[in-house]
Amino acid sequence: MVHAREYSSDGLLATEIKTLHRLTPAHAKGLIHLKIRTVEDLLRYAPARYINYAEAATSNTIADGEVATLYGKLEKVEVRKSWRTKVNMTEATLSDIGGRIKLVWFNQPYIGKMYPEGTLVRVSGKVTDRQLVNPVIDKVSSLPDTTQSLFFSPPEKGKSDTSPTYVPVYRETKGVSSLFLSELVKKILHMSAFKETEDPLPTHIRKELSLPHFREAVIYSHFPRNDKDILTAQKRFLFEEMLAIQLRVEIERAKAKQSVSYTIGKVDLEAFFTLHNFTPTGAQKRALEAILGDLQRGGRERNHSQSYPMQRLLEGDVGSGKTLVAAAASYAVILEKRDQKKFGTPLQVAYLAPTEVLAYQQFEGFINLLSHTGIEIGYLSGTKALKFPSKLDPTKPTKVSRAQLLKWVQEGKISMLVGTHAITKKSVEFRDLALVIIDEQHRFGINSRKELAHKRGDKRPEIPHLLSMTATPIPRTLALALFGDLDLTVIDELPAGRQKITTCLAHEKKRDEVYNQMEKEIEEGRQVFVICTRIENSEDDQSNTVPQSKRRTVTDEVKALQKRFPHFVIQGMNSRLKTEEKERIMNDFQNNKINILVSTSVIEVGINVPNASMMIIENAEVFGLSQLHQLRGRIGRGKHASTCYLFTAGESEKTLKRLTQFAQTDSGFTLAELDLKERGAGSLVSSNQSGLSDIAMEALKNMKLVEIAKKYAREIVEHDPTLENFPELQEKVTRLEHLHLE
Repeated sequence: MVHAREYSSDGLLATEIKTLHRLTPAHAKGLIHLKIRTVEDLLRYAPARYINYAEAATSNTIADGEVATLYGKLEKVEVRKSWRTKVNMTEATLSDIGGRIKLVWFNQPYIGKMYPEGTLVRVSGKVTDRQLVNPVIDKVSSLPDTTQSLFFSPPEKGKSDTSPTYVPVYRETKGVSSLFLSELVKKILHMSAFKETEDPLPTHIRKELSLPHFREAVIYSHFPRNDKDILTAQKRFLFEEMLAIQLRVEIERAKAKQSVSYTIGKVDLEAFFTLHNFTPTGAQKRALEAILGDLQRGGRERNHSQSYPMQRLLEGDVGSGKTLVAAAASYAVILEKRDQKKFGTPLQVAYLAPTEVLAYQQFEGFINLLSHTGIEIGYLSGTKALKFPSKLDPTKPTKVSRAQLLKWVQEGKISMLVGTHAITKKSVEFRDLALVIIDEQHRFGINSRKELAHKRGDKRPEIPHLLSMTATPIPRTLALALFGDLDLTVIDELPAGRQKITTCLAHEKKRDEVYNQMEKEIEEGRQVFVICTRIENSEDDQSNTVPQSKRRTVTDEVKALQKRFPHFVIQGMNSRLKTEEKERIMNDFQNNKINILVSTSVIEVGINVPNASMMIIENAEVFGLSQLHQLRGRIGRGKHASTCYLFTAGESEKTLKRLTQFAQTDSGFTLAELDLKERGAGSLVSSNQSGLSDIAMEALKNMKLVEIAKKYAREIVEHDPTLENFPELQEKVTRLEHLHLE
C-alpha cells in the first residue's frame, strides 16, 4: 500500500487508483467500465443523485417499493455466502425507534468489517419485501432526537454531526458499488496532497465568474451541504469542460490563419450547370458564392495579406443538393493549374466519405459530373482500388492495384481521389492537394483533415482548403460549440421536383393496411425500404430499450415479408456484409431488381434511389429525431409522392408525443433543436466516440455558457496560442483532438 505522503499535489490527480488503493479484480474491471482510471477521473465522476438525510423515516412507516432513509443501530451483523449461488452477503438488522428492519448487501463483504454491531448509522435504499437491499450506509455520531418529528433536526450548537446531510449516490456497475466509490473519494479528500491541488482555471476567470476553486468544487460535488453547493459545483465543471472545447476551436482557427493555401481563379460555373442540365437553387448559388469567394481570395478576410485555407461547413437538409455544390467546387479547383509553365496536371481534390457504400456511390456520381473535364478519378477503400477511365472502356472504371493507384496520386495523374478513411493513411501522398471535402463531417474527428493535409515527407507549403458537409442539421449551440473554427453555410431550400414526404404513426392493428399499400406501390413499379434496429436477436443482448419479444429484426422481417409477398424480390442488408455484397445489393436496388430492401440504419446516409416511394421504420422509438429524418430522406427523391410509416413498440405518452412531433415536422433543423431539448446532446453527439464527458454533453445545451467560454478561450489563445502557461488546460484540449458529432 502506498502512503498519502508519497504523493505531491502535482502528481495526485494523475495517480492511478490501483496504486492508491488495493483493488480486487472485480473492482478493477468495474472501474474500467466506468472510465475511472486516475484520481482525477474519480473526482470528476459526479454523483447521479443525492440522498437528503434530513428527510428521515422510521422502520414502521415505510412501505415496499419506496426509497427510504432510516437512522438506527446495527445488530446481528453477519458475513456469509448465499446457499444457492455462493455469492458473498453481508446481513444486518437495523434497530430504530419504530422497530427493526433487515439490511442485505451482495458482493460487499467489507461492510461487515467497517460497520460492526452497535454502530450508529444512516441507511438509504429501496424497500423490497420488508428489507433494504444494497442500501447506502454511513456512520453518524448520534441518532435524531426522538422527541422531535420523524425528520432529522439540526444538532445543538457545538455538537454538530460531522457527516453531511446530503450523501452522494453514484452510478454503479458490476463489482463497484456507490458506497465503494464514496469511500474512495473520502480517502482522497483527506490526503494532504489534495489540499494543495492546483486549479486548471485561471484565477481571474474564476473571480469574474464567481466560480469555486477546483478543490472546493470537488467537495461541493461529492459531499454538498445544500442544493446551492450542488449547483455551484455543476456550474464550475460545466464551464471548465466548455472552455476546453472552445480552446480547441480557437487554436484550430489560429493555426489556419497562420497557414498558406492555393488561390483558385474564377471559373464559369454556368457552363458546368448547363452541360448537366441543372438549375441550382438560390441556396445552392449562395453557398457556391461563399465557397468560391474563399477559394479565389485564398481566405475569409479580403484584406488579409496572406492566402490561408478555407474552412467552411456546408450544412444542408436531406436532399438539399450538397453533392452538386461539392462537385462544382471540385470543378473549379481541378481546372486551376498550379503553375502552367511547369505543370500540365490539374490541382487535386480528396473526397472523404464515412462508409464504403456512400464513398462508391459518390465516386460514380463524380464520374458523371466531372468526366467531361478529361481528368482521371480514383477510388480507394480498405478493400478496393479503382481508376476512371478504363483503357478498355473509357465510360467505366477499372480495378487497379493499390500500389499503382497511390503512385498515380503521388504523381498528380489522379486529379480526384474519392474514398473512405483509407485515403487519410500515411501511405497516401498527393502532389498538389488543393481541396479536401469531408462528407458527413460529424462521422470524423478533426484530425481527418490534418491526416490528409500533412503527409510524411510532404514539403508543400500550401495547406488544402476544407469543405466539410453534413446532412445532419446542427443546432446553433452545437455548431458554435463544436465547429466554431469553421465558417457556416446553410442550404435551406430543396431543389425543384423534390416531393414532400407524408409521415404516419402506424399502430400494429393497421399493419395489414400498410402492407396493402406497400403491395400497391410495388405493383405500380415503385420500391420500398423497411428499416429495423437490429440484424437479428441475440441471447447476449440484454438491452432494455425494446423488449426482445417486440423487436423486429432484419433477419426475421425478410422471412416474414417473403412469406407475405412471395411474388416480390426481397433482400436484407446490414453492416456485416462484405463491401462487394453491399454494393451488389445497392446496385440491384437502384436498378429496380429488388422490390423491398430490408436494412438496418446503414442506409441512413447518402443512398439515392429516386424510384423508392415508401419506407417502414420498425421500433421507431429507438431512433433520435435527427436519425429518423435522415432515414426518411432516402425516399421522396423522385417524381412520386412518398410515405413513411412509423411502427413503435413504445406506448408511453412521451414516446407517442415525440413521434407525432416528428410526423408533423419536415424540417431537419427544427427536429435537431427538438432532439437537443428533449433528449440532450447525446441524441446528436456520441460521448463514446466524440471524447466528450457526460458533463461536457450537458454543457452543450447551454447557449449562454458556450458564448462565455468562447469569449475567454479567444482571449487566452490570443495571448498564449500554445497554452504554454496553462498545462492542465493544454492536456484537456489534447484529449479533444478526435472530437466529432455522431
